[in-house]
Amino acid sequence: MDEEKVQERIETRISLGHFMANLLRAAGADSAEAQESFAEHLRHTARLLDQFLRDDDGIARIEYRPGSYWPEQKGRRYGFVDGGVANVALPGAAPLAVRVGSYLVCPGVEETEDEKREEFAIDMHMVDDLYDPSQDVYDDVFEDVTKLRDAARIIAEAGACRSILERTELDALLVQGPLINPVSPYGTPGFPAYTVDKARKLSGRTGHAEKERHFIPLYLEILERMKHSGTTVAGVVERDGGGRRFIKNILDRMIERGKLDNARRVKTEKFLKRYGLSDTQLLDLILLEGEYVVPIPVNRQGDQNEQNKWPSDWKTWIERFPRALTSFVKPSERAHPLRVETFEGTAVEDLLSLVLHTSRLLPRYAFPVGLDVVDRFAKVPNWMGRQIATGHKVNLLRKAFATDDPKVRDYAVRMLSATGRDWLYRPKI
Repeated sequence: MDEEKVQERIETRISLGHFMANLLRAAGADSAEAQESFAEHLRHTARLLDQFLRDDDGIARIEYRPGSYWPEQKGRRYGFVDGGVANVALPGAAPLAVRVGSYLVCPGVEETEDEKREEFAIDMHMVDDLYDPSQDVYDDVFEDVTKLRDAARIIAEAGACRSILERTELDALLVQGPLINPVSPYGTPGFPAYTVDKARKLSGRTGHAEKERHFIPLYLEILERMKHSGTTVAGVVERDGGGRRFIKNILDRMIERGKLDNARRVKTEKFLKRYGLSDTQLLDLILLEGEYVVPIPVNRQGDQNEQNKWPSDWKTWIERFPRALTSFVKPSERAHPLRVETFEGTAVEDLLSLVLHTSRLLPRYAFPVGLDVVDRFAKVPNWMGRQIATGHKVNLLRKAFATDDPKVRDYAVRMLSATGRDWLYRPKI
């Protein structure tokens, strides 16, 4: 791509507001001159990466051919997986409500009594109170319930994928979100293990030692089973969350091949960090419709500089996590590139062709439609969370008013129906 086209794409995206958040982030710290040169720095960085990738055969193209592609898929079987988390806020409780749904489909096949074209299922669920010491998910309580919920969602999705792969023959299985997640945040001291029964359901086997029931070794075991299933498994990420791990790997390659000196690398990384520019935003300026970056393996647990932050108790386990073979593919001109992660050794061209063609099944849509279908199926609706919260409050009030203690009643009313600035909290005269 020539320099004029890079400049044109940058100007178009700035006019559409794609970089507004990045500009606002630095508005308070940068001078007016520095802010005005944002587009120039961005153009230079995008041009640098574009030239290296194209000269290095690091960008390839997938032909979009729906007329011939979909007849070729007739009779094949694809799976899509996503998890839903209930948003329930209960006084005096820390509810966990996770369910993982799957959508299996055979394109071009008509449903008969003997053969189903589509199948929907809830393959894994976790429901519990994280403040309860006798809960069914974790074998102990932990002060950071947000981490407990995140870990439960991640491992429930992985456990559901493992279960599907071991009972169903598929040509490919796509998961919404990363295929491999960073695990260090869940290795802090005191983070509880899963119960014996929950570890059995997640892994499909028995006989785990207590340490093997911890999130890190159990998640590693499930990922290794998925990797060796013989089926193409991939995670598709629509929003990258602002990460720059992929671009950092490309900069490393440029250093190794003498295409970039260390001073310029440091300058580039400072610019990316200052404006919060992500992998997706930069590659959006480089990739054309149907193009993808030739996949490179990325260690999702961190590079050499980050490994000193690994929890010491779990270092030997974290070292064994597989790398994510990572690419970015641009489904259409107006869409951001999608990040696609799979295991090393996967035939990526067939996988990326599937992602591209399923992303363009609907007009003005640029995400695998099967993942959108399963997202709607697995999502826990808000009305359900509200009903649960209402039932819990009614039950708590009943118990409070069944006592003869006015302090208990007063506390229940305050907790359930008042805020910190409510009239109930005004000092009594």
